[in-house]
Amino acid sequence: MGHYFDYMNILICPDKFKDSLTAQQVCEALEIGIKRRRPKSVIQLMPLADGGEGTLEVIKTIHGGEWVQKKVNDPLFRPIEANYLWLADQKIAYIEMSRASGIELLKIKERNPYLTSTFGTGELILDAIEKGATEIVLTIGGSATNDAGIGMAAALGFKFLNILKTIITENSSDGDANVEFTFRDIKPWIKYPMNRIYFNNLSLKSGRFGSDTENIALISNDGEVYKFDIDDFNYNRLKRNAYVEGSVFKQIYPQEMDSLLDLVDQQKPTSTGNFDVSYLKKNESGVPKTILDTLKEIYPNNWGRINQPDCETLDGVIDIFPAVPGERWSILNFFDTNPGVIKILIEEYKKENRNESTDDFKSWIKENGEKLFGESSDILKKLIKTNIRSFDSGSKTEDTFMRLVKQKFGLEDKDVVRYCLGSIKDRVDSIDFSIKGKTFQVKPADKTFKTDNGIGVYTFGMKKSYMYKRNLDYIVYVNNKLDSFIIFPNSNYSVDKTGRETIHKSSPVKNPFD
Repeated sequence: MGHYFDYMNILICPDKFKDSLTAQQVCEALEIGIKRRRPKSVIQLMPLADGGEGTLEVIKTIHGGEWVQKKVNDPLFRPIEANYLWLADQKIAYIEMSRASGIELLKIKERNPYLTSTFGTGELILDAIEKGATEIVLTIGGSATNDAGIGMAAALGFKFLNILKTIITENSSDGDANVEFTFRDIKPWIKYPMNRIYFNNLSLKSGRFGSDTENIALISNDGEVYKFDIDDFNYNRLKRNAYVEGSVFKQIYPQEMDSLLDLVDQQKPTSTGNFDVSYLKKNESGVPKTILDTLKEIYPNNWGRINQPDCETLDGVIDIFPAVPGERWSILNFFDTNPGVIKILIEEYKKENRNESTDDFKSWIKENGEKLFGESSDILKKLIKTNIRSFDSGSKTEDTFMRLVKQKFGLEDKDVVRYCLGSIKDRVDSIDFSIKGKTFQVKPADKTFKTDNGIGVYTFGMKKSYMYKRNLDYIVYVNNKLDSFIIFPNSNYSVDKTGRETIHKSSPVKNPFD
C-alpha cells in the first residue's frame, strides 16, 4: 500500500525566471523533478505572468484571440516587429508593454532609462484604436523604461511642456531645429566607396531625439552651427557620435567640404591590394554597388520596388529574368554579392590584361555594362545560370524546412509566412520565415558535431552579422539528405571567415513556439 503522499494533486503555477526560463519552461522543469520522486501524483501546469513577458500567451490560452503584427520603435527607437492580442468579436486589444518597450529587447549595456522610451507601446495602442478597439488592456511589466508614459502618450499625439513651455516630447516639431547637440569636432573619415563626415562626443543640449524629429542642430565649442534634416542624420546613442554622407554635407556646406576633401586626397590609396572574390563581393570594396548601379542604367524601365503584402522590397530589377517563375523579382538582383558571379566577371576582366585594381575593375564594369549585363549578352546567360544554381540550392533548403516544421509542430499554412525574394525582411533583416510571431534564418547543414565549446555545424553562407539582427530570433540548419533540421537561438555563436563552420555555444531549441 502506497503512502498517501504518492497520490497528491499538485498545481504548478510559477511566473517566468527573467533572463533564464519562461513560465512554461519552469512548469515543465518542476513537473519532471516531482515525477521522479512522486510518479503517481496528478500534476496540473498553469504558467502565470505578472504583466511582463509571457502575459499575452497566458491571456490567449484563456480568452483566445489573434495576433496582430505591427512595425514599431523599440526602446531606443530602432524599428522592430511587435505584436498584440486582438479579440475581434469583443473589440478588445491586449497589449503587453514588454513586446515593444521591454528590457529583454536590449543588451545589458543598452539598458539605460535615461535613453529609453515607451514610444513603441504607444504605437501599438494607436494601431489598436485604428483597428476599432473599444477597450484596451495594457500590461506594463518587464519594461526597459522610466519615462512615466511620456513616450507612449507622444505616439498618440500628446505634447508635454516643462515649466518654461519648451516642448520635450519625442514628436516635437516646433522651431528651426527642434533638437540641439553640442559636439567636439568634425572627423573626416574615408572608407571606400563611402565618404562620411563624422561628429564626435555629442551631448544633448535641448529637445529630445525621437522618431518624429525633423531637424538637427550641431553647435560647436566656438559657436558654429551645422543644421541637417533628420533623414540625413545618422546618430548612435551609445557611442554618442553621428555622421552625414559626404554628398549631403557638400550640398549644404560646399566650402568646408572642399577643405575636407583636400585631406581625403592625401589619404586615397592607388590600389586596394585585395583583388579577389572574397574581398570584391563585400560592400566595402564598392563592387556590389557598382554592379547594381550599372544594372539600373541598363534596365531603367525595369527598375523599381514591389509593394505587396509580405513582399515589400528595396529598389531593384523587376519584371525581367525572374528568379522564380511567375514572380517579379529578378535573378539579376543577386549579382552584387554572389561569389560565382564575381568570379566570372574577374575572369572576363583579366582577359583584357588590365591592372588588378579595384577602382579599375569598377570602371571596367561601368564601361562594359551592356556587354556584361545586356539582354542579348552571352556573358549574362552564364551569370544567370551560375546564380540560379546557387538560388535553387537555397530554395530547396527553405522548402524542406517549411514542410518539416509544419509536420513537427502541427502548423497550418496560415501560421507560416515566407518572405519573398528581395523583400526588406529578407535583404535587410535576414529573415526567411516568420512563424507564429517568431523569425527564422534558414541555412543548409552538411554535418553537425560536438566540440568542447558547444555544437558545430558545417554550413554555407553563414554570417556573424546575423547575431546583431535584433528582429531575427532563430538560426535553422536543414540537412536535405537526412530530411531533418536543428534550431538554435540567434545568439552566442562564432563563425569562421569562410562562413562554412559555425560553433553554437547555446543548446538547440526543441520548440521555439513554447
